[in-house]
Amino acid sequence: MHMTKRELQDLYWIKKHIQRMKEKLEELRAQAEKYSRSFDGQPSVDHAQFSDRTGDLVAKIVDLEQCINEKLERMYELEARGERAIETLPKREAYLIRLRYIQGMEWMEICSEMNYSWRQVHRIHAEALQLLA
Repeated sequence: MHMTKRELQDLYWIKKHIQRMKEKLEELRAQAEKYSRSFDGQPSVDHAQFSDRTGDLVAKIVDLEQCINEKLERMYELEARGERAIETLPKREAYLIRLRYIQGMEWMEICSEMNYSWRQVHRIHAEALQLLA
């Protein structure tokens, strides 16, 4: 099973992007809840303004959820391909590639986890990429 460095990088960045979008989604939900609570039971509320603002927030939430779902589909596809490709690697190389691209770890975390220097980790990474190509 072949997998390019580009596909692995796409997987890594899609995961990062999904995480940021989920954070934004939580912000929008919190904002909608706060906005809704602040006008709950208020007799002097301009219902049209409340309705417009609430509708805008709901539309943003729905759009963002749809975008996340589309990204998740692509991520699952790449992740499945990545896992199949990783299974063909020697254990050490497979572990490194899984840490980086499947689990999304940063390079220094991988160095610490594997108890290797930065240079060793990058040498192993380069070897793994050659084996995957």
